Amino acid sequence: MDHLLRIVCLVALLGGGLWSCDEQFGKPAPKIQGTSVDARPGTKSPPPSNAAPRPEERVLVAFGDSLTAGLGVSPEEAYPARLTAGLGVSPEEAYPARL
Repeated sequence: MDHLLRIVCLVALLGGGLWSCDEQFGKPAPKIQGTSVDARPGTKSPPPSNAAPRPEERVLVAFGDSLTAGLGVSPEEAYPARLTAGLGVSPEEAYPARL
């Protein structure tokens, strides 16, 4: 009886494995919609020729605590202000840059 139960379980596992196989097995992966990136790892595709130019945007990320944020000092002496000044960016230009 134990032998018969093992055979039934084996057939069920194999049958379930075959049932889950898709008809697209072995076909190349589709491209991800809206990008020029192929879904297959290790493949590259050229950027689309109709890509709209993106406006210049700078993103600066500063990890830290309240000292990084400038707690206890004037806004002009805080780290974000010193960082933008060190990069040669005025405060008016820094706001579109997302600090």
